[in-house]
Parts: sequence; structure tokens; C-alpha cells
Amino acid sequence: MKKIVTALTMGALVAGSAFADFTVNANYRQRATLYANYEGNVGGKGFGYLDAYQGSGTDNLTMKMKGDIVTFDFMAVTDEATTTKIRLKNVDAEVKLGPVTLFGGIVADGKSNGAYRVKNDCDAGAFEGTDFEYKKLGSIYAKSPSLFVDNPLQNVAGAGENLAASLKYSLDADFGKLDLSGWYISNESSTSSLKANTTPTTWSNHSLSFLADASLGFGKVEAIVKVGDYNTKKEWESDADAKTEEATAVAFGAYVQPQLPVPGLTLTVGGNGSLIAGAFTDWGVDLRARYATGALSISSFHAFSGLTDDGVVRLGGTAATKGIALSTGNDKGKDAGTAFSCTKVMSNNLLVRYAINERFAVTGIFADMIWLGDVPGTKTENGEKVANNTDVDTQIDLRFSAWLQIYAAKKAYVNIGLVESISNVNKANDADNAYHVFAVPVIFRVQM
Repeated sequence: MKKIVTALTMGALVAGSAFADFTVNANYRQRATLYANYEGNVGGKGFGYLDAYQGSGTDNLTMKMKGDIVTFDFMAVTDEATTTKIRLKNVDAEVKLGPVTLFGGIVADGKSNGAYRVKNDCDAGAFEGTDFEYKKLGSIYAKSPSLFVDNPLQNVAGAGENLAASLKYSLDADFGKLDLSGWYISNESSTSSLKANTTPTTWSNHSLSFLADASLGFGKVEAIVKVGDYNTKKEWESDADAKTEEATAVAFGAYVQPQLPVPGLTLTVGGNGSLIAGAFTDWGVDLRARYATGALSISSFHAFSGLTDDGVVRLGGTAATKGIALSTGNDKGKDAGTAFSCTKVMSNNLLVRYAINERFAVTGIFADMIWLGDVPGTKTENGEKVANNTDVDTQIDLRFSAWLQIYAAKKAYVNIGLVESISNVNKANDADNAYHVFAVPVIFRVQM
């Protein structure tokens, strides 16, 4: 961290006179679990699971040099596993030429609008998604092409290795404002090679994203289409040589944020879908709402996703990546979610926050994950994979948490929580898989 600060301080002295606006921002977060008690036997691992907040710290430092025409952006981060390791996450430039904006660089963070996610940093940022909003718009399923559908860079294989370029055109007209953007993303690293992976996980090699964002008289509308190589073996084909060939995937979504007559209320509603090799694989719908008045804010997130038979075959028995944050061995507190999956999954999340004064705030969070439909599976018929789903009763996972937020300064605070997670994953087939965790996590965060 000291090396990053020194380097960027020197850069500030050089660049400060050349750009109209120069900013340096730092964000440090450390997570730990002060106490945890486990009951149950998950996958034969007994009491070995940690609470999802257990994990090492993360910090990043950004530097932005903004001019009237050209803007440069840098982001350096420390590796979560070894904090002595530093890498550049974003190194990019943006050029504005009237209504046209050109962008290019090496990037790993998402460049999406984000306004449709209906969140506020004081609510969501401290929790980093484990108990709040890792659940961005898009499919619930981890291996779906429409995961985080409105982020052109999300779900691309490899970290910090994506070469991206975009063209954005802004139009002001009588009907409102329209922003059209197209993205090209290239990732040719060894970790993104189609032949190096056995299951569909990410966009890979080359992909294109098209986003339309319109502000109209009745509200805002966002539409997304993503097309490109998808990291998959074609296990549904009988030809063994075809198993390592590229598959083309398409993800699409549309979301509306209407103007409402209620002050302080924001609503987002929309849906998404995916195709792999021309077959419709999965679909999803999202409903988001946030109401803020004075010291009180209420945020509500709801998502429902389903797999088609083609999705069962092409995506396999994929697990959910967003939803309830149960303890399933994920120690980074980012994408915790149960490993169990069904052909239909529903996720709900409700957060209520009240700022007592400038020093203290309290937050209560309720989340559930409801597994519906069948357990996805496949079998081979005539040399090709076909769906072979298993009947299962509805399963429900619950998580309750209460937090005290203590501010040393406006952007320096400690979160102390009480968390209870209750799971009956696959309990109908194996009662030993039911478990619950009680934990006392703590999060320390400083922003500058």
C-alpha cells in the first residue's frame, strides 16, 4: 500500500498541472469473524465451515486525471490472499469528442451504469454483498451468460487481463436523452482458453456488448445484448472432437426504472435470458426497490431464475451464485451461496437501516433462498446429453443479521454484526445436510 501511495503521489505532482481535475481515492476493507458456532454436517465436512465474512483484507487505490477532453484512470489493488502482491486492475483512457466518447484500456472492473441496481453505498458498501448486494441484475445461476447482465466486463475469464474498447454516442432529443454504447472485450490469457476448461463458467477470448440507456418522460430504460465466445466444452455433442470447440453465447436483458409519485422511492423491474450454441438455456426476472426518508432507508431485492432443459444440459447442475450468504467454504465474503441447485430458484433480500446520529447506525437484514422445481441432471441418449432432472421438495434457506455501524469519521467505520444462517439444503434426501451457523463478524472500512 505504501508503494502505491508513493508512486501515485509522484504522479500527482506531474499530472496536477496538466489536468483540470486530479483525484486520488483509497478504499481499505478488513473482514474477520470474532465468534462462530456451527451445528450440522454439510457434505461430510462437519463443523469445518467458516462464516462468509471470514477472510483477508482488500484494499485498492485509484487515481483519475480528468481533463475537458481526455481522462486517464488507474486502479491498483492488493491481492486478497497475499497483501504484499500488488497488481493494476484498471489502466484506461477516455476521450470525449462532442456526443461521442471513446474508451480503451486494460480493465477488470465493470463500467456499467449501475443506476438500475437501486442501492446506496452507506447501505451496501460496508457489507460488500455477502449480506446485501453482490446480487447485481441478471441471472441467479453462477454459470449463466446473463450473470450480472448489464456489466459488459463481468464474467470474463481472468483478472486484470481484459483488453477493452468502447464507443458511446449520446443523443439529446425531444423524447429525452439516449446513450448508446458498444464494447469489445478481448481476453487471450491462458486461464481463459476454451480448451483449458471443462465446464461453462465465463465469457472468453472475444465478446461484444451493446447497451442502450434512455431517459424518457416516464422514467429510465436500459437494454443489453452480449455476444461472444463462451468458455464451455460441448458435452451435449456426441463428436468427441467437438468437445473443445468454441460455443457462441448470447445474453440479453431489459430494465425499467419508472418515475414514481412517491418521493424517496426508487423501483427497478426487468428480466434477462441466455442462449448457448443457439439454444435458450435460462431466464430470470428482477425486482428492486429502495425507499429513503431522513435517517431511514429500506432496500428490497427480489430475483427469480429458471433453467430450460437445454440449460440443464449446457450449463449442467449449476449452483446459484447470488442470494443468501450461507457458509459454504467461500472465505472472501463475495459470492457466497449454497452449492445446491434447482431448475428454478428464488432469492429475496430486505435491508432496513436507521442512522441514529453521525456516529452510530443500526441495520437489520433478512435474506432467503427458495429452491423450486427439480435438481438438474443429465444422461446420455444416442450419444448426446439430454436432461435427466430429479424430483425434489421445495427447500428454503434463511439468514438473519443485525449490525451496529460505528463511525470514527464519515468514511471510516466499523461494522459489528450478529448473524444466524439456517439451511435445509437437500434435507428431503439427507437430513444430515441441514445445518445452521451463528456468527459475530466484524468489518473495518476506511475510504479516502
